Amino acid sequence: KELIKEELHSEEGSRIYAKRKIDVEPVFGRLKSVFGVRRVHVRGNQAVQTEVGFLFMSMNLTKLAKNLDSKTSHTQKPHSDSFILIVFETEITVWFYFEASFCPDSSFF
Repeated sequence: KELIKEELHSEEGSRIYAKRKIDVEPVFGRLKSVFGVRRVHVRGNQAVQTEVGFLFMSMNLTKLAKNLDSKTSHTQKPHSDSFILIVFETEITVWFYFEASFCPDSSFF
């Protein structure tokens, strides 16, 4: 434990650890905290890639909606009604395609 602590507090360790904050960890942290993803619910490489792809697409569409909303309404709050509606529509669309891809035999259709 002490060895790891020393490595993290060294100059090289601090530089490497600082990169983690801007690389990948925030993306997966957001997946876990905002989207509630803890695991994938399918088996097989292709199915996992598809599910994760939908998750990333949903995250990107949410970012796009937020950017579009902030560009169109400078006087409103960041979480205005139009932003919430766009995010909701995005989540419904992603859920619909997810349901259609992984549960084609369900009574949903």
